[in-house]
Amino acid sequence: MRRKLALLVLCACLVLTGGCAAAAPPPEMIAAVHSLEDEASSSQKEPDSPSSREEESAQSGSSDAGSSAPSSSSAPPASSSQSVPAASSPASQPPADKPEEDPGKEEPQGKPEDKPEKEPEDEPEEEPEEEPEDRPEEKPEDEPEEEPESGETLSITAGGRKISGDALDIVSQVVMNEVGDKWPEEAIKAQAVAVYTNIFRQNSQGVSPAFNVRTPSASLKKTISQVIGEMVLYDGKPALTTFFAISPGVTASSENVWGASYPYLTSVDSWEEEDYKDYEKTVTLSASEVKRKVEAKLDVELVRGQEDDWFEILDYHDGEFVRNIRVGGEDGVTTTGRNLRENILGLRSTAFDIRYDPGAEAFEFTTRGYGHGVGMSQVGAYYCAQNGWDYVEILEYYYSGAYVE
Repeated sequence: MRRKLALLVLCACLVLTGGCAAAAPPPEMIAAVHSLEDEASSSQKEPDSPSSREEESAQSGSSDAGSSAPSSSSAPPASSSQSVPAASSPASQPPADKPEEDPGKEEPQGKPEDKPEKEPEDEPEEEPEEEPEDRPEEKPEDEPEEEPESGETLSITAGGRKISGDALDIVSQVVMNEVGDKWPEEAIKAQAVAVYTNIFRQNSQGVSPAFNVRTPSASLKKTISQVIGEMVLYDGKPALTTFFAISPGVTASSENVWGASYPYLTSVDSWEEEDYKDYEKTVTLSASEVKRKVEAKLDVELVRGQEDDWFEILDYHDGEFVRNIRVGGEDGVTTTGRNLRENILGLRSTAFDIRYDPGAEAFEFTTRGYGHGVGMSQVGAYYCAQNGWDYVEILEYYYSGAYVE
């Protein structure tokens, strides 16, 4: 501040003396200016390094130190031929170009304040468009359908315990285990009617028949619900609707298998089943294992070294099924094919062949079909449905003389 004051004093002296820009100021004035500068330097230290223009102004020995007041870089420099116009006071001088403002210099108070930005007015909320009156109402999500029921109770034995429930649920569990839900719909219906008739008949006699069960799918129950309550009847009474997995090309009569004759459980042909993947199976048993199993069930001794004489099939029934077989040679015993299959060796069917391999010292038992062979063949029903038969036609074929109602 004092430096600027000294410069102003110097300029005022020049004006008063009427000297030109090239005239040198009196020595006393220069000394006074230097004294003021030294005093300012010793009393206050600039916070930042001075600019180049201020350094030039502070040099007392320069030839143009008092030639003009500080000006902006755009002002032309004063020449030696120009004179400074006289004035009674510094205020009478024409205003000099405004010097560059220091970055930290405050704005003059007279400067109009910046107008605050106009705050944006709140936009009015858009009103929701009114839905047309004739717009259909949205339908609520479909609620899960209630499982159908027949309103009838049946009971069976499953897993060693008696279970009772709605007829549709019980029949569906049994059918799911027997054939599943991937078979043709008409084959599933035929199986359901056979199961329902069998259970109903035995429940009427105070018996809960034994079945294996599985949890049914919704699609299976829906199919079975279409026929639940229908039965296979013979002479107006529920028939004994037995069934099995695979036939050897023909079914067996109940009289030849169980000794009891039912007019609707007779032998019928069953086609195309030889094409089924599990139609024929071969099981191999060592001679020592066969000897152990047979002697445990039959009163006979099987002599090692005479294995070729251990079994002799005597006759068949219904074309394919072994009726009687001699075990243990000429001095052995005779039993039924059914007994050998079910109680001694655990074969899949009584339609079997036997071959002994002396090199391996083992017997090969080759079976055709699977099950006791009486009533409806499940795989046979499958092929019937594939060929366009409906469930009534299937049932009335395998239970000859009976009808569905």
